[in-house]
Amino acid sequence: MSKPVKHFVQFMALMAALTLIPAALAPSTSTDTPYVSALADLTVSPVLAAKCVNKTCDFSNPDRARCVQSHGNKCAAQGQRCVSGPC
Repeated sequence: MSKPVKHFVQFMALMAALTLIPAALAPSTSTDTPYVSALADLTVSPVLAAKCVNKTCDFSNPDRARCVQSHGNKCAAQGQRCVSGPC
């Protein structure tokens, strides 16, 4: 193999290795551990910071939570999760 081709192959191998380093060092996203943050389930919480929408959680459909009219409450639903609280 000629020297320029050999250097090119080495360079590409180095670039491939450098590309894989962040993936190897990234934290695991597994939720199979008991050491999960208590805030991990609060993905809908920024919506609750909004103005009072006078709605609360309704779990009558087991497949999907939803917000329904309720005076003095605010609600944020996403899939089967729902968070509500007083205004």
